[in-house]
Amino acid sequence: MREKLVNLKALLIVTLQSLKQILFNKTQPDKKALAWHEKNKWFGKQKRKTKDALALHAVLVEAGVNPKGPKYYKLIDMFFEYKK
Repeated sequence: MREKLVNLKALLIVTLQSLKQILFNKTQPDKKALAWHEKNKWFGKQKRKTKDALALHAVLVEAGVNPKGPKYYKLIDMFFEYKK
């Protein structure tokens, strides 16, 4: 259990670093990210789902999935569809 928490913490740190980089560099999200957010208004408002999305982001990026590609958003959508 402790190992899982350590791994989750590491993934969240990487994700938060990425988010900080985006925020501080004033980089605009790409069109796919904006479209996904438009369909998923819960992001940033529902803590549990947002936490799951950020953790999944870190796992996908670590696995080599391009976060700007269509496969990335398809996998995230499939994950949340499965969790319903």
